[in-house]
Amino acid sequence: MNPNYIDQYFKKYMNVSIHTYVIEKRIELAKEVLREGSTVTDACNKSGFGNYSNFIRTFGTKVGVSPGKYKKKYASTV
Repeated sequence: MNPNYIDQYFKKYMNVSIHTYVIEKRIELAKEVLREGSTVTDACNKSGFGNYSNFIRTFGTKVGVSPGKYKKKYASTV
C-alpha cells in the first residue's frame, strides 16, 4: 500500500494525520508517567521520544507548560 493512501484513509476517519495521532498518544503517556512521579527524562524515554529537547519542545507546545512544571503541579504525593 502507498503510505500517502494510508495517511489519507486514516485522516478521513480519525480527523488527524497518523503523525499527529502518534504524537498525541505519546504526550498522553508522558503526562501519565509524570503524574506517577517519574523524572522528565524517564517520561521522555518511556513515551517514545528519541530526543530530549524535541520532547521538551513538543510537550510545551501541546500541553502549554513544560514537563517539569506539569510534574510539579500534577504529580501524586503518595
